[in-house]
Amino acid sequence: MTRKLRKLFFLFILMRKHYAHEFISLNDHLFSGRKESMQNDLWFGKYRIQKELKRHEDTIVYLAEHISLHSLCILKKIDKKSPLCKGLYQEAKILSSLHHASIPCVFDFIETENFTCLILQYLPGKTLLSVCQSIELSEKLILSYAILLCDILKYLHSQKQPVLHLDIKPSNLLISESELYLIDFGNAIRKSDIRKDFLGTKWFAPPEQYEQSILDERSDIYAFGMVLYYMVFGQEYTRRKGENIEENNRCSKELSAVINRCLMLKKTIRYSSIVEIKKRLLQIQQKQNKTGEGKSAAIYTVSGSQRHIGCTHFAMKLCKFLKFQYGNCLYIESNPTCAVRDMLTENGRLNSDGIYEYEGIPMLPFYEGRILSDEMLSKYKHIVYDYGVLSEENREGFLKGKHCFSVVGAKDWELTNSKQQLILLRNSKVIYLANFITTKEQAKLLRTMNLQIERLPYESYTLTGKTSETMKLLRDIL
Repeated sequence: MTRKLRKLFFLFILMRKHYAHEFISLNDHLFSGRKESMQNDLWFGKYRIQKELKRHEDTIVYLAEHISLHSLCILKKIDKKSPLCKGLYQEAKILSSLHHASIPCVFDFIETENFTCLILQYLPGKTLLSVCQSIELSEKLILSYAILLCDILKYLHSQKQPVLHLDIKPSNLLISESELYLIDFGNAIRKSDIRKDFLGTKWFAPPEQYEQSILDERSDIYAFGMVLYYMVFGQEYTRRKGENIEENNRCSKELSAVINRCLMLKKTIRYSSIVEIKKRLLQIQQKQNKTGEGKSAAIYTVSGSQRHIGCTHFAMKLCKFLKFQYGNCLYIESNPTCAVRDMLTENGRLNSDGIYEYEGIPMLPFYEGRILSDEMLSKYKHIVYDYGVLSEENREGFLKGKHCFSVVGAKDWELTNSKQQLILLRNSKVIYLANFITTKEQAKLLRTMNLQIERLPYESYTLTGKTSETMKLLRDIL
């Protein structure tokens, strides 16, 4: 070997020894704060990172997959030099002692030279924050979610050494269908623990957390009241702390009273326990259910002047709106085209009661000889019947609706069918809607038809967002 080659060879050996830790401690290298693509990186030989969920100061939260079990999990990593590292150990210790379906389980706790990592059960769903930002919750739904949260807090507060979460807020609550989960126990403590550092989130934390006073179950009750307020008003508390909520059209007086008492600045005036709150919420819920007993479902009917005019599209929009507003709605396909039946067969989920579910909407497809039993329909307070193209045969059934919607066309080649629709519905109380038209075409249609016709916005039937034009239109109409 020449002198030059030997020199290069020994230089390579020295570099290899010097940087050996970078090859061995690959995970440490991956956990450095730099942003990079991690889709193919394997941590601890078993976790593949899917995406970064959250980054705050020295903490990063990832969604990962266990490669052997093919199951999702949460990786919460904190730099070992961070003062928050001790809190992660405390979180792992508390969570490992809890066993509740609505609280994440601890899968693993790993420490390396440079970081500490907590691996948690992945819980599905959207945060209550995102849900409240996209829709207005009905009081019925608010009560349902609040009672579920009461059950979780009752479990925490009734431990042999009571657990205080101390960071209850909409972004730490997950909603998945009819389930609610409480996550992020980073601020949680045992009631007997003494912590002098500030904990919690602005607006949601009670005064005693700012004042470094003694914390107890009533500290969580204050945050619970703030969550109730957020669900009702869709925003953070806008009043001076301690100021009561006056009468409003967003919730009942009874629910307002619960919120006011939870948010008392002096914790001695608040509810003494979450059990007391749940009892009151159940009383409100039972009273509202009793008021609704004996009332038949509100019937909404939809028809179109011709095929492909957007009748079913609007019917599904209407279902989404009704579910958002009241938490309960059923779609029934009442026309023999069977387009919805075909869609549900491919993409719907069939429940044990014979009703499909698609995009969160309970749906009943059309079948020859189908029987709509009272037992099947009794649990729905709002039912939308999609009659398809209006005809002499289905006109009578269509007009039985409490709210009847007729979707018509405004293009020149659609006007004949639209006028025929008007003849069939002469002198009937029908809400006319025009699809796929501009405001200019709407004005022309008003002149041609000589009646009030609303323009349907160009939007997906999913109706995401409080600012949805369809949401606003339906709220004005209904």
